[in-house]
Amino acid sequence: MPASDRPQVRPPSSRLTIAILIGAIWLSILLWMTLTTANPTTLNRFQVQNSDLIVQGQFNDGLKKFTIEKSWPENIDQDSLRFHNVMELSASPGVKYLVPVVKIENVYYATPTKVRGKPLIYPVTEDATHQLESLLNEAKD
Repeated sequence: MPASDRPQVRPPSSRLTIAILIGAIWLSILLWMTLTTANPTTLNRFQVQNSDLIVQGQFNDGLKKFTIEKSWPENIDQDSLRFHNVMELSASPGVKYLVPVVKIENVYYATPTKVRGKPLIYPVTEDATHQLESLLNEAKD
C-alpha cells in the first residue's frame, strides 16, 4: 500500500496534548463556576420582616461599636449602634455587614432567627442588598 493511501494518524504526543488541553479547559470552567456560584448569601425572610430596621455598616473597636453607613426602610438618626447580643454574632471587625435590628426598650439587638434564635448577619454584596430591597418591597405590599 503506497504511503498516500494510508490514513494519516496523529502521533500519540499530539493526542495527549489535545486531551490535556481539553481537561485544563474543563477544570478552568469548573473552578470559575465554583468561585462565582458557591454559597450565595440568602437573607432570612422571617428575620428581615420582623426587624424594626436593617443597618449596613461595620463593627469597630473590637465588636463593641457598629458604625452605620445606611439603613432601611428609613434613615436612622444615629451614626453607630451597640448591640446587646453582640457576643452571639459571627462578625469580623472592618467587614461590612447587613444587620437586621430590633429595638426593645431603647436597647438594640440583632434580630434573632425563628429556628435557632441565633441572630444572623450578612456580608454586604450586591446580591444581598438586592434581596433585602425585594423583601422590604414584599412587606409593603
